[in-house]
Amino acid sequence: MRYFIFYSIFFWFGCTHLLSQTPANKVLYLNSYHAGYSSSDSVMAAIKEAFGKNKNILLQTFFFNAKKENDAPSINKNVQLFLKQYDAFQPDLLIVSDDDAMREIVVPFILKDSIPVVFCGINWSTEEYHLPKTTTAGMLEVLPIKSLFREMKKRYPAAKRITVLSESSPVEKKNTLYLNPIFKKLNLAATYELVNDFATWKIKFEEANKLSDIIYLPTNGTIKGWDVEEAKNFIKATIKKPVVTCDDFMMPYAVYGETKIAKEQGEWAAATALAILSGKAAERIGVAQNRLSKRWLNQELAKRIGF
Repeated sequence: MRYFIFYSIFFWFGCTHLLSQTPANKVLYLNSYHAGYSSSDSVMAAIKEAFGKNKNILLQTFFFNAKKENDAPSINKNVQLFLKQYDAFQPDLLIVSDDDAMREIVVPFILKDSIPVVFCGINWSTEEYHLPKTTTAGMLEVLPIKSLFREMKKRYPAAKRITVLSESSPVEKKNTLYLNPIFKKLNLAATYELVNDFATWKIKFEEANKLSDIIYLPTNGTIKGWDVEEAKNFIKATIKKPVVTCDDFMMPYAVYGETKIAKEQGEWAAATALAILSGKAAERIGVAQNRLSKRWLNQELAKRIGF
């Protein structure tokens, strides 16, 4: 009898101890790009900061590396590497940033699992992805392009022609669909120069200074051979027209910028993930849109063109 009582008490205390240890929620963060790419670095830092305060979150990260490895064999290789990590980790929730990983991984492979997916950094719209409302929630990335170019039209009311000089990538090709209506409303005729390498970029930049009234630089992530110092010196030597951007990491090459704040995306994604893991339905959260922006002036380049 004494033995039975001792055993029962030991068993009860053991169970109580186990129940008090809440299992960690496993979150896998799928980053479309690579460590060192400014925008996604800010998103990732915000996610890690938010989860670092919560001991019940076990976080893993995967870099899809779509800016550096964007040929078909590399994409297929990285898809398989992600799926291997996904199967081994068995996450309770997936966070994905930016279009490349959404298009190449989440839509074809993950949505069928009905795992909650929180997205951020998806440009302009998710319409092309046909995401289920019951398992997905996210924040769109809408560039402050309207505000930027309204400001430019105030300063340069006679401006009629704009050159959009950027990388040749699926994301930038998608962006043109949403930029065109904005430029048309402002009576700006846009020419798109989406290039693969730095040498071509320099040629197109010089052409834009001759042919356009304003030059818009969205990004340079996939432009092969990009040299930061050479680019800055080249622009100083050749700039004749106002150069603008909506991404802060492009400000060394631009005169004026009204830029998104990528950290906002990461903070929202982390808070939404925690809400879903706490029991809130993704459908009740839905799709949000970034709201914060910041204005910049590159004084050295501004002086060169009298801005």
